[in-house]
This record gives sequence, structure tokens and C-alpha cells, in this order.
Amino acid sequence: MSPSTRCSRPVSPCSSGTTRRSWGSPTPADPRTTAGEIIASAAADPAALEAVAQAAHAFGRGMGALVNALDPDVVTLSGLALDLAARTPASLADGYTSALMRYRRAEPPPVLHSPLGPQGPLIGAADTAFDVLLTEDGLETWSRT
Repeated sequence: MSPSTRCSRPVSPCSSGTTRRSWGSPTPADPRTTAGEIIASAAADPAALEAVAQAAHAFGRGMGALVNALDPDVVTLSGLALDLAARTPASLADGYTSALMRYRRAEPPPVLHSPLGPQGPLIGAADTAFDVLLTEDGLETWSRT
């Protein structure tokens, strides 16, 4: 069954399970695993490939919006974003470049794979927690508990 909704405008319908529900499936208990399954099945299933392309385009638009707001020198991808980029690179790139404000810079920031690989989000979360705990204030607070 092919999707009856398109996720080309806002990012939230793609990330909140709308695509999966449009296939007649309930919202998954583990969205990350389900997303990985859909991305993997896109190699042989045209409906899954279309869903992945839509999600990649929406993700690219979200990246472009963040670039507009934050003006970084480089964008790095990790986690499932690496799989989206590998499966449908043109959709991701089109979404990214279509969302960028042209006056900000002559060329968009390059999009690179994170050196942390697919575990980048987990490593980043742990690093953020360590930053809070392993500062002078964090250690002082911890010593009083």
C-alpha cells in the first residue's frame, strides 16, 4: 500500500509517524527501529523508497532552516540521518538547498558525515551530561549531595 500523505512541507508529519500510519500501520513502539526498517526496505519497495525520499527532503529542509538560523561553517550528519543521506542523497540535498536563504553566503555549508558515526547522538548526549557534571559548579554541587 502506498502512502496517502506527502511529507514535503513541514518536518513533523514525517517524523511523527504520519507516513507509517498512512500505510495502515499504527505508530511504532520504537520509531528508530521502524525508521531503520523502512530505510532498509527502500532498496526493494517503491512505496518505502518514496517515504524515505519524502523524509529525507523534509529533513534537508529542516537542516536548511537551522543553517539559516545558526550560520554554521559545516553541517554534520550522524545516526539515522546517515542512512537517509545514503539511500536518497538527491532528496536530502534538494531539501537542504531549497530551504537556504541565498543572501547569507555564496555557497552553502558542506554536509559531512560525523566522525562519531551512527552513535553520534548518543555520544553527544553523554558529552553534554559530562559537561554539566564535570564543571567546577557541577562537581561542587555533586560533592554536597
